[in-house]
Amino acid sequence: MNRSPFRSFVLALTLSVALPAAVVGQSPVQVSGTVRAQRGSPVADATVADSGAAVSVRTDSQGRFVIAVSAGGALLRVTAPGFAPTVLRIEPLATGARREVSVVLVPLPALEVRRIVAAQARPLLDTETAATGGSIERAEIEALPTDARDPIALL
Repeated sequence: MNRSPFRSFVLALTLSVALPAAVVGQSPVQVSGTVRAQRGSPVADATVADSGAAVSVRTDSQGRFVIAVSAGGALLRVTAPGFAPTVLRIEPLATGARREVSVVLVPLPALEVRRIVAAQARPLLDTETAATGGSIERAEIEALPTDARDPIALL
């Protein structure tokens, strides 16, 4: 196999340019930070995930976290119960560099749940024994449209 010096030079030049770029994209860098609510209180047990590397960590009781991401940049997704998810873009960094970030989570709107129960004065179905029946008041009987019929006979 006879290689020309020019081909060897082009191959060596290509490898010398491509390999460091690939290695830089693979090298991890540390991103640390704090996750807080809008009011400033730390958010404990929030999940910080690197979407490109499928790596995730949880915040401590002070809302702090440390995660290793690719030096070529990353997208961090921060989630916590009761808060809207937030995505944070980490720009490319030099190998071995550290980045400090602060994340503010927006609370999800919550509706206050109110339960209203209207109890009938005299239920037609007993919910404890499943017995049916009930009573009708005299005023209700008198208010029935009878069309000149005897209400007692209607009952």
